[in-house]
Amino acid sequence: MLHGGCATSNPGSSADRLIGIEWLALDIDGTPVSTLANSTIKFEDAVSVAGNGGCNRFFGTAKLAGDALELGPLGTTRMACPETIMDQEDRFLKALEATRSYRLDDATGLLYFSDEQGKLVLRLSQNKPGIPN
Repeated sequence: MLHGGCATSNPGSSADRLIGIEWLALDIDGTPVSTLANSTIKFEDAVSVAGNGGCNRFFGTAKLAGDALELGPLGTTRMACPETIMDQEDRFLKALEATRSYRLDDATGLLYFSDEQGKLVLRLSQNKPGIPN
């Protein structure tokens, strides 16, 4: 869960700071993700995203405006993986589609996605290849 504090994002500049970076899910609905599968999202530009749910690749549209964010519809490949990975992927994709706002924490570099009610649905960090997650 988010804790109170002074971490903020810079209005008007956060969206540009999302683009071109692969973001790795740390937790979904407050539950840590499995280290057996990386669930990632990359903003290709201000209107499209792609990533990996943990098993399957996905792609779709994005609408970024201020701190508002809508993702989807999302399309995926259809590979089968172990049940625990498929469960994580399903929860990740549902959280992405439920997202209505985001916040980039300048102090930690973490990215937070929240749903329409303001409930935190995803916590993500920059995915840096070669660094253990």
